[in-house]
Amino acid sequence: MLAALIAIAVVAFGTTGNGDTSPTPQATILTAPLGQTVPLGDLKIKVEDLRAATPADNPHHLPVSADENLLVMHVILSNSVLPSFSGVVTYRLEDKNGYGPRTWERLDIQQRTTVHLHGLFAVDKDYVPTSLLVECSSCNASHYIAVQFTIPAPSPSPSPSPSSF
Repeated sequence: MLAALIAIAVVAFGTTGNGDTSPTPQATILTAPLGQTVPLGDLKIKVEDLRAATPADNPHHLPVSADENLLVMHVILSNSVLPSFSGVVTYRLEDKNGYGPRTWERLDIQQRTTVHLHGLFAVDKDYVPTSLLVECSSCNASHYIAVQFTIPAPSPSPSPSPSSF
């Protein structure tokens, strides 16, 4: 089972391959690495972090089964253009085939305001995310409808060194 939790109350459930976790739509998408601030229409967005969650990242105790991992994401959205931004921002983790859990957040961000979001995704233990797609319903994007943040491949665990006898 794949699940996602953004802020405190938004939860989305689904399994890989169903209608709610369809591949990335064909559209103009800006690609950026995690940690880079990029414009998305009238907003600026930065995904600071996407990593394995610790118990401190899950204060509301989102239930996670033994065959799942919990990932945490920290996102910064800022509005420096509009008097007020009101709209929906969608987040979707994607694997190499473009499948993954999706969730959304309805936001109201006043001008010169920055919003920090904390999100949790419960994913199958064998699920390997390769990107985080962020889409905005009303960001007035003239060139890009989404930003696809690339997730570095997990580092292979170091091989144990042979013991000396």
